[in-house]
Amino acid sequence: MIGELNRLRRISERLLLIAAAGDPAFLHGEPVQLDQMIADHVRRWRPTISQHLRIGRLDAVTVRADRERLGLALDALIENAVRHSEGDGGIQLSVIRDYPGMPARIVVADAGAGIPADLLPFIFDRFRTSDGGQSRGTGLGLPLVRAVALAHGGDVTVRSAQGKGSEFELTLPLPGWPALPPAPADRGSADRRATTPTLAEDQGSARR
Repeated sequence: MIGELNRLRRISERLLLIAAAGDPAFLHGEPVQLDQMIADHVRRWRPTISQHLRIGRLDAVTVRADRERLGLALDALIENAVRHSEGDGGIQLSVIRDYPGMPARIVVADAGAGIPADLLPFIFDRFRTSDGGQSRGTGLGLPLVRAVALAHGGDVTVRSAQGKGSEFELTLPLPGWPALPPAPADRGSADRRATTPTLAEDQGSARR
């Protein structure tokens, strides 16, 4: 009963955050050093999971963001990678800025089972899970990530292939540069399918 009550509490908290993401007062911006945030999250998560959590490429990047909301989104990405990775699997976190003017990219990559191709276009929809709900997840972690990313003027995408793992990429605009074009509150599946390549289609992204 306690476990179910905690699960219901997480569901309600995430639903409230997603609903509030469109409010202009949702974010309290401040300079956030992404490479330091990633290092802090890795240190905090390592003692609590069996997977090998490691840091990949770590560019020194500072964005203007809501530290708490962004931290919740990062926790949700790590939680998702842990849930879908075996105990001896690897999870890698990276911060990448390719060149001046490009958005900063937070990349969370795992070597798990991957996402079935027929579910990939809907992975950011509320209450959708890639395992049919067997993992007892809330189905709201990835929608929360997307809501936080869009609120910051960024976005989140996924590349995945079954048996090879998944790679989630959260992009954030840098101070002094225009934000990414705003996305509708709920893009259709055809639009998501067009902007969500698989790992096999894109081997040039950051990998572990």
